[in-house]
Amino acid sequence: MTQETLGLTLLKTTRRYVLLSATMMLTLTGLSLEVCMPSWAAQPGGVSTEGVVPSYSIDNPLNQPKDYTQYTPYNDGMTRLDLSWLELKRFIRSRGVVSPDKGKMAYSEVSFIPKFRQTFSKIFVTPIAPPPKDPVSPLPEDQYANPERKAYMSQPDVNFFSTRLDPNKSFHQRQELHKVGQYRFNDYDFKTLTVVDWSATGSRLLMRQRSGILYHGERTSDILVYDEPQGTVTIYPEIKRAIEHYWLTHSAAPPLKEQVWDIYPLGWATGSDSTVLVTAWVYEGDSQNSHKHFLGTWSYDVVAEQTRLVSLNQPGGPFRSNGQVAEVELGR
Repeated sequence: MTQETLGLTLLKTTRRYVLLSATMMLTLTGLSLEVCMPSWAAQPGGVSTEGVVPSYSIDNPLNQPKDYTQYTPYNDGMTRLDLSWLELKRFIRSRGVVSPDKGKMAYSEVSFIPKFRQTFSKIFVTPIAPPPKDPVSPLPEDQYANPERKAYMSQPDVNFFSTRLDPNKSFHQRQELHKVGQYRFNDYDFKTLTVVDWSATGSRLLMRQRSGILYHGERTSDILVYDEPQGTVTIYPEIKRAIEHYWLTHSAAPPLKEQVWDIYPLGWATGSDSTVLVTAWVYEGDSQNSHKHFLGTWSYDVVAEQTRLVSLNQPGGPFRSNGQVAEVELGR
């Protein structure tokens, strides 16, 4: 009987065989062949090539899409529309606010009708196309053996990154969430919608609606929330009623209903999809350009429908900017 021991292990890949250090016992007895496999080959968790993705594969994590857009936080607690040129341009579109997962973008549009001196507004959300996959270095035979793979490995359109966040390129995909001031013509009527911020996971969008008279008079704010899973937009006047009731029972000053006052949404509480933070202010005169006094920072839970006083001492609160805006399209 003749026996030979060889220190060989064959690991099969998609292209070649590789020799690794292990032990395979070959016993030759006449015409019979006995193979003694190493112990790790039969054990769960041992070395295995099953599920291994080659580096050149388009399914390899290293070859997944890369976003070359530079983003900056959107919400600083003072989100507002710049309407300085509205009467001259007659149309203004806000910056697109990208959701935390970068899968959608929200923006508002404001229009002005000179004949009626009327201002109205709409707010939209539109999906964002994912970035294309980077080209990879093909194996020589792949360039000719697989035409589909050859097409994939061609250079992506360099204009793609400059258009994927352009609202003008996605009119057919955008969804109108809400509009104000367009139901009838009303001289000097002023209504606008502003994107405040996305919630922590991007499932809800906080918006601010301002209503009043152009050039003069009081302008009041309301908060609205778009709930993407439910597909609804809800206005929440309860928070203003709660603030009015608090100061009616805790102050000797005239009721807020008889004064000029307003709320300003800050954003979503840090890490929250349900709690909104706002500040409240009352003005000394009959104009919102006069001196103002702080009425507290308040929170409102849109799920539990509860209003809570956060602080009477310092404006602001524990909110975080979840939405982002694109600043620069980086070169490849």
